[in-house]
Amino acid sequence: MTSIKEQAAISRLLSFLQDWDNAGKVARSHILDSFIETNQGVRSIAEFLAKSKS
Repeated sequence: MTSIKEQAAISRLLSFLQDWDNAGKVARSHILDSFIETNQGVRSIAEFLAKSKS
């Protein structure tokens, strides 16, 4: 059984992937730029996962 936080993270991921699939080249570039900016300084997958849980 998944926790509420895990379900929320899964929902955000699915929403992101749907946005990515429906986006054109320019929009994907903006999505990627935003992701990189948001995760600037994250050095490991553990840091990324910890950050995404909040």
